[in-house]
Amino acid sequence: MPPEIQEFFEGLSVWTVIVWLVAIGISFPILRKLWRLFKQLADFLDDVMGEPARPGVEARPGLMERVMRVEHELFPNSGRSLRDQTNRMEEKLDRDNARITELAGQVEDVVGKVDDVAVNVGGLTERVDEHITQSTQIIETLKGDNHEGPV
Repeated sequence: MPPEIQEFFEGLSVWTVIVWLVAIGISFPILRKLWRLFKQLADFLDDVMGEPARPGVEARPGLMERVMRVEHELFPNSGRSLRDQTNRMEEKLDRDNARITELAGQVEDVVGKVDDVAVNVGGLTERVDEHITQSTQIIETLKGDNHEGPV
C-alpha cells in the first residue's frame, strides 16, 4: 500500500470513521432534497424562459410569449379575439333585449284590445239575452192571441 494511504489510515480511529459515516448519512438526504429543489428551480426557469425545439420535442414558449397570447385575447383587436367575440355577443344581446321589450309592449297592447273585445262581447251577450227574452215574450203573446179563436 502506498505510504500516503497508510498514513491516512493510521491517523483514523473508530470514532472518526463513525463520525464520518453519520455525517454522510445525515448529509445524503439533505443533498437529495437540495438536488430536487435545484431541479424544480431549473424546471421553473425553463417554463419562464421557454425551450427551443429539439429532436422529438416541440418548442415550448416562454412565460412572456404566453402572456402576450393571453393579452391578445383580452383586448379588441383583429376581430377574432375573445374580447371581440364577447363584444359582438353583448351587442346582439342588447339588440335582442330591445326587440323583446318592443314585443312585450305589443303583447300588452294586444292583451288590452282583447280585454276591450271581451267587455264588448259581454255587453253584446247581455243584449242578445234581452232580445231573446223579449222575442220569446212577443212570440208567446202572439201565440196567445192566435189561440183565442178565429175572428
